[in-house]
Amino acid sequence: MAERYTILICDDDRDIVSALDIYLRAEGYRTLLAYSGNEALRLAGENEVHLLLMDVMMPGLDGIAATLRLRETRNFPIILLTAKSEDSDKVLGLTVGADDYVTKPFNPMEVMARVKSQLRRYTRLGAIAERPERLVIGGIELDDAAKSVTVDGEPVSLTPIEYAILKLLMEHPDRVYSSRQIYEAAWSDPAYGAENTVPVHIRHLREKIEINPADIEMQVYRSSGAGGQHINKTSSAVRLIHKPTGIVVASQQERSQFQNKDNCMKQLRAKLIELKIQQHAEKISDIKGVQMKIEWGSQIRSYVFMPYQMVKDTRTGYETGNIDNVMDGDLDGFINAYLTQLATGELKK
Repeated sequence: MAERYTILICDDDRDIVSALDIYLRAEGYRTLLAYSGNEALRLAGENEVHLLLMDVMMPGLDGIAATLRLRETRNFPIILLTAKSEDSDKVLGLTVGADDYVTKPFNPMEVMARVKSQLRRYTRLGAIAERPERLVIGGIELDDAAKSVTVDGEPVSLTPIEYAILKLLMEHPDRVYSSRQIYEAAWSDPAYGAENTVPVHIRHLREKIEINPADIEMQVYRSSGAGGQHINKTSSAVRLIHKPTGIVVASQQERSQFQNKDNCMKQLRAKLIELKIQQHAEKISDIKGVQMKIEWGSQIRSYVFMPYQMVKDTRTGYETGNIDNVMDGDLDGFINAYLTQLATGELKK
């Protein structure tokens, strides 16, 4: 799948970089943009790159020298772009470690075909490990095929950005990312100072998949009922109280206090998710307001086109003869009349 791959584009001609960026994004690839050899080396070192499109003739560190440096540590495919068409130049590029060569001016569709070919070969040779569609860490399970997330078996609703951040972190659990790197991976755009929004999204994400330990009061007590001498003589039963909501859960069926606490955490998380779903439904209901049935006699406005023109709101009595403006979306008069009567209590039920 194209969205699994990141393409680094490097050329000192910004128009060429922009054009390739448009074509690659249209195919579903994530792109990183560089305008010098040194910038390409930096981006390749900070990001997981699967293929590099690089110009040869660049000021400073050119494409040949950059390829030599990259091949010391990286083995992703490199396709060189150049205005030179001599065989000796092509041989030099391929000798230093490039995988393919495209001569300018080039057909963008040919470049796309070469990118797909190199990525296909790169994948089949095992250089890119096929990422599993289902990721599991602790009680968190992410199903990328279904684009769903569950915590202890309970579904969690995430925004697309929250999902992208969680997927990135679960795919690389041992890697530390900066806010800028997370922004560029989740938004598929250069950060340019916007990475300050990342902590906000991470906080919202943590609120959905984690419970703040400071919000929990834990009580232990002895289990009751049959279960053997050990269960009844030790404080293995656990009761958790979620202080912000007042939700109380308890477990005493396990012999271990740790197992009972784990059961309580699962129960508490399920109840909190249920509460959030209920609150979300109430918020949506408040926004929607009163919903009328879709049937004759339930319309809120009546329209007359012939022999005269008039639009009338059956709730407020507001009417206008300028039916063309109404059909073009001018509803300000109807909205103002509705809000005024709603505020004064005159609105017809």
